[in-house]
Amino acid sequence: MRRILEIALIMLSVWGLLMAELYLLLLVVIPIPSPKEGIAWLAAANAAKIAVGIASVLAWLYAWKRVTELYFWRRVSRRGSPSL
Repeated sequence: MRRILEIALIMLSVWGLLMAELYLLLLVVIPIPSPKEGIAWLAAANAAKIAVGIASVLAWLYAWKRVTELYFWRRVSRRGSPSL
């Protein structure tokens, strides 16, 4: 039962972080207006929005990786050596 609870907490925390990042993107990044008129400025503003979105996704993936590694190594250290 404890193992199920730990995995459920991992899933909820990762899902919650994903929703928080989506909320941040919707409220902060998407409404950023283009600083000046012209196609070059519009392209630069949109490229910056894409870069922030990609950075956000990479941060989320890194957080997920760290949480699952922490869970895995904690489980392995409790049991001794893994039987792979």
